[in-house]
Amino acid sequence: LRAAGGWKRVNEALDTPPLSTEQILHPEKYLKEVDAPREVLLPDFAPVLGPGWKRLYADTFGEWMISVSVRIMTADGVKGIRAGAGWDGDRAVIHVQEGASCLFWGSVWDSEKDAEEFREFLDSGLAARKPPAEPYLVTRSGERVFAAVGPVSPEVLAAAAKLFDKEATIK
Repeated sequence: LRAAGGWKRVNEALDTPPLSTEQILHPEKYLKEVDAPREVLLPDFAPVLGPGWKRLYADTFGEWMISVSVRIMTADGVKGIRAGAGWDGDRAVIHVQEGASCLFWGSVWDSEKDAEEFREFLDSGLAARKPPAEPYLVTRSGERVFAAVGPVSPEVLAAAAKLFDKEATIK
């Protein structure tokens, strides 16, 4: 920041900080034309899970956490960096029931190519987990990617993906 505009620019950043890790990793998306992340609003997945499941946590992962997660799953730093490139927004939610947890994660990407590349990285990383691995599903529709992981039937995972396709909102 200082190199781009001196201490004045640093002080401006304190008043208007980056909106995402994407802007920190790629300063040009903050300094030149602001590439604001898109908001991903997830539907309520409780109806597809059934009784007893409660929403515990919701958050945005961002480009940095996506890159770290793929690096951990694949043990490949280059894949991790490539997997996060093109991120434009995401939201994850965790539901719990009696010690079990399900993760539902929706993301949006700069292009269909970025989305497909991420879907492939995530799918291969989840498939490579050592048993006993929980069931999972990763789908893509255009620039959107949805993932669900948890100790539920493939039918529940598929119903969650359909609910995401039908009711998720990307702003």
